[in-house]
Amino acid sequence: MKRTALASGLLSLITFLLVPGPALRAQHPYQPIKNDPRESNKQARMEQWRTWRYGLFIHWGPYSKLAGSYEGKVFPGNTEWIMGAAKISREDYRKASADFDPKNYDPEAIVAFAKKAGFRYIILTAKHYDGFALFDSKASDFDAVDILPSKRDLIKEFAKACEDAKMPFGFSYALNRDWYHPGGDIGMPSWDASQKGSKTEYLEKVALPQVQELTRNYGQVSVMMFDNGPAPFPRLASRFIEAVGPQAVTSYDFIGRTGGDYLYTDSNPIGPNYNQVDWEQCKRTHDSWGYRSEPARWRSPETLLKELVSTATRGGNYLLNIGLDGDGAIPPQALERLDIIGSWLRTHGDSVYGSSKTPFTRHPWNGGATLRDEGEKGCKLYLHFFESPGTSLVLPDLITQPLEAKLMGTETQIPVSGRLGAWKLDLSKVPYDGGVSVVEVKLPTRPVIGVGPISSNAEGNYSLRLGRATLSGQEMTIGRTAESANLRVTGFTDESNSATWEIHVDEPSSLRMVLEGIPSVPETDMKLVLSINGKKIDTFGTNLTSDKSQKFTDRRRFISKFFALSGGINRVTISGPSDVEQSSLLTVTHISLQKK
Repeated sequence: MKRTALASGLLSLITFLLVPGPALRAQHPYQPIKNDPRESNKQARMEQWRTWRYGLFIHWGPYSKLAGSYEGKVFPGNTEWIMGAAKISREDYRKASADFDPKNYDPEAIVAFAKKAGFRYIILTAKHYDGFALFDSKASDFDAVDILPSKRDLIKEFAKACEDAKMPFGFSYALNRDWYHPGGDIGMPSWDASQKGSKTEYLEKVALPQVQELTRNYGQVSVMMFDNGPAPFPRLASRFIEAVGPQAVTSYDFIGRTGGDYLYTDSNPIGPNYNQVDWEQCKRTHDSWGYRSEPARWRSPETLLKELVSTATRGGNYLLNIGLDGDGAIPPQALERLDIIGSWLRTHGDSVYGSSKTPFTRHPWNGGATLRDEGEKGCKLYLHFFESPGTSLVLPDLITQPLEAKLMGTETQIPVSGRLGAWKLDLSKVPYDGGVSVVEVKLPTRPVIGVGPISSNAEGNYSLRLGRATLSGQEMTIGRTAESANLRVTGFTDESNSATWEIHVDEPSSLRMVLEGIPSVPETDMKLVLSINGKKIDTFGTNLTSDKSQKFTDRRRFISKFFALSGGINRVTISGPSDVEQSSLLTVTHISLQKK
């Protein structure tokens, strides 16, 4: 068939998604591909995907019946890898798979529980590395209908249960690695000669037809997660992406290469790319993705809940994995953990579902924040606390004034005080029990985060950080030197060159400005002009400072000036001297205001 422009675009997309190479690894964030037929649908499908935030991942297959053991020997690590870990031949694994006939598999009950537990989508492993398909596949006889005594199409039952419950669903498909079908990449030294075969034939006759079966025979598939790509050769690319279709959301490759709709990771979200792309973090409930018979090392519900919140704080979806047991039931330990998280979500779900990432660039508390835009109604800011931050908290650099705040799920009001850039919450009534407490802050608009006035520390002193100064005048410069990594301000040549700080004073105070600087000429007179709120207060420097506050330390000078500030916002300005001839220039390295 002659290649069309559309096919070429499809080819480019799937090649980008699934073919490895250093150039692909470097491309972040996601870049639209020219003539990509799925690009026009991307925004619609991703808008829905972003609202979900919490998904259930289910690993399940013949390996679940083995549960980590084979012929009396326990194999550590991931139980879904047991065919490779135990070096089970294709013939023997096929025989073992016949015992996988799940009598307790009730997809309607599983989906009902998932909805009650707060999940918004479910992904099931349609085929894992063992090559066993949970569905009726015409491309292989190693599937549920051909192998199980009951001849059940397990995917068909699952898809129907999801559709009946209006639960978005999708599949994980091991596109590349396949230990059963000849030609599938083993990913380790081969242990069965019959595994060898043509990669092209495997892709054309097994992988592609099975992807087509999954996306065409089981209703509206919302997500296709391609496990362990890359696989398709360029000439097969357009056929694979055509099989996915424009409606299903697709993942990037595991290691972060772009070309799909979202970045998937089962490791920690480290690096700038997680702030630039849609992404999903997948975590497991215990020490294996597949089911393990006891003893398994189960993770605490508190840990899982905090991972969910941390992921939402960073703008990602959290996909939490369980492994059904060999008979198709959710293990009781998983039920317990998911139920605890679900209970929390029934009260605090609005702080997760449909939320966007934190507006703050820093969190001076153990926890995070999410945001919910409510259009004309304003915006809600949700503060998540993993432990007590104390009886009060200053929201870092929030300029927008909160309308009100309350403990989420209650009518307990949280008093708000302070001023722009340093709104303070009274948290004395917020309980902490080892879980996650949430304070809901109502804002009139989306939050504006900026540099507000400087406030005092616990001792009542103010640090006039040089980077917070507003510089005025052609001579003024701020920077570092090769000898020192500390900031320094230069250019105080006359009164037209100045540095100004805005500070907030709770009540009228008498303060002393302590300034550290380096003169351009050692042992010479230095002068600076102090102004408060635009009004000149005085000239200060070494000639005015005869008390013990003046010190020599090599070339460094410490000079000070006492003055009074009224309550509220004050603008403190220092500038160069009016009498330039009588003073040497000063490079300022540190300024603070200290209580008298």
